[in-house]
Amino acid sequence: LLLIFAIFSFTYSQLIKKIIILTLFIIVSGISKIYHRFFKSTLGVDLVFFTTALTALIYQNLFLSLFVGWAGLIIADSLGTKFTHFSLVTLIGLTIISLVSGLLTFLPFTFSFIILMITFEMVTAVFYAAMGSSPGKIGMFLISHFLFNIILALTLIEPLIRIIN
Repeated sequence: LLLIFAIFSFTYSQLIKKIIILTLFIIVSGISKIYHRFFKSTLGVDLVFFTTALTALIYQNLFLSLFVGWAGLIIADSLGTKFTHFSLVTLIGLTIISLVSGLLTFLPFTFSFIILMITFEMVTAVFYAAMGSSPGKIGMFLISHFLFNIILALTLIEPLIRIIN
């Protein structure tokens, strides 16, 4: 029995590791908006984009990146606020960056992440404006989201890649 467990663990260790990492990404992004219950703001300080972009770039799998992004957002909006038209905008943005990520595989990882972040910012800005959000709120979201994710990108991406790989 111990030998069977050892063979199973060795054979499926990468799959088990991937499942654990993706589960952690969903949990972390899911709880990252909980502060919205207590502090109503337009700040873009959460981990939904970060974990989705990392999944897309690390695993280069459209289904996995969409699953992590959508599940993380659903949990985050359930715990933090509620589903609104802004949730739909974020889903569209996450879908687009998941699709675009496959075109960036030849670029350095952090540079690819920054391109995805700029793409996400542009997509969400257009949709927020089309839905009637004020320029001040859009600006607040874009600036805070961009700065938060730049800080994460420049400090956490390389260490996380070393751990994951």
